[in-house]
Amino acid sequence: MKIIILAAGKGERLWPLTKDTPKPLVEVREGVSLLEEQLGRISASGVIDRVEIVTGYLGHKVDEMVANLEIDNLEISTVYNPFYMVSNNLASLWVAKNVIDEDCMVTNGDNLFHSDVFKDFCDECQDDGIYLSLGEKDEFDDDDMKVTLHDGLVIHVSKDIPKPSRHAESPGLCLVRGKQARQNFQRGLDVLMTRSSELNSFWLRIFTYLAEHDVAIQPWYFDAETKWKEVDIHPDVDQMREYLAKVVMT
Repeated sequence: MKIIILAAGKGERLWPLTKDTPKPLVEVREGVSLLEEQLGRISASGVIDRVEIVTGYLGHKVDEMVANLEIDNLEISTVYNPFYMVSNNLASLWVAKNVIDEDCMVTNGDNLFHSDVFKDFCDECQDDGIYLSLGEKDEFDDDDMKVTLHDGLVIHVSKDIPKPSRHAESPGLCLVRGKQARQNFQRGLDVLMTRSSELNSFWLRIFTYLAEHDVAIQPWYFDAETKWKEVDIHPDVDQMREYLAKVVMT
């Protein structure tokens, strides 16, 4: 199993921490970056053996970290998104579309999941298809990636979904299984990237597009409240450091 990590963004909301450091390399534990923590959890899952990191802003620093990183059971490589200055992470995923040549997961570079999330996702979603991980939530913040479901399938993913149609939150982790699912996914990316209006879209836009074109997006629920953390703004960094200082997030 392969995982694609989208890590090309400038991390402007973390300035000045990201002035000379790409967001994935922000330190979240003494001497350990966010990306290293993420890769450690991926390795511990036991179900992923290849990692493709999409870089952009200060990408050479991520390349240097990867070159000096030793994780026995992971093959790690990077691909550069030359459009990171003028695009959002939908373009980053499109840049990496050719590495979707086997069953794979996709996630954001600012996420941390418990290792068993990857294992459970893989074990519980064995049939071919496209799956999106979801967390249940009663109250939503403006910045949450909200999800609408219909007849048990995901039909819309956006930050701007109105209250009556907010059914879950997407932490930003998906699974694509099987040749047909991969082809649908890749074709959808190709179509979206022909539209200038999509240049600044989040990568999760692909699920709304596919649902609109009769491709089933299956939901997969997990305990996102306790098994997922993310770093978007300065308070998130402090909270992550405090959390990791107290517990081992495995």
